Amino acid sequence: VLSARDLLPMKKNGSSNPFLLIEVVQSDGREVKVAKTSVRKKTLNPDWRENFEVYMQDAKILKLTCLDWDRLSKDKHIGRALIALDSSLLDGEIHQRQGSLYPTHGVVDLQIQY
Repeated sequence: VLSARDLLPMKKNGSSNPFLLIEVVQSDGREVKVAKTSVRKKTLNPDWRENFEVYMQDAKILKLTCLDWDRLSKDKHIGRALIALDSSLLDGEIHQRQGSLYPTHGVVDLQIQY
């Protein structure tokens, strides 16, 4: 996971404390939580540059949920991006991908080697 940009501000001060929850959606529709980034405080353009090794056999979709961390209450949903894990990624090379967050706005940048 490289970074995100133009996230929706979730705090009254105009910022967010974003982190990503990473899940894979299997071909049978099951969603499996596989990783979580660290929290980047007071930013709408977090730079994570974090690496994760994820077992993705039979995975069809990479689901990235961006949340706003809050110490005193439940984390707030900023947006979600879905990345198709298709055959074009199966060559062992590093591929750049962007996921647009919905239903809000913002973009998540990542690299996938599959």
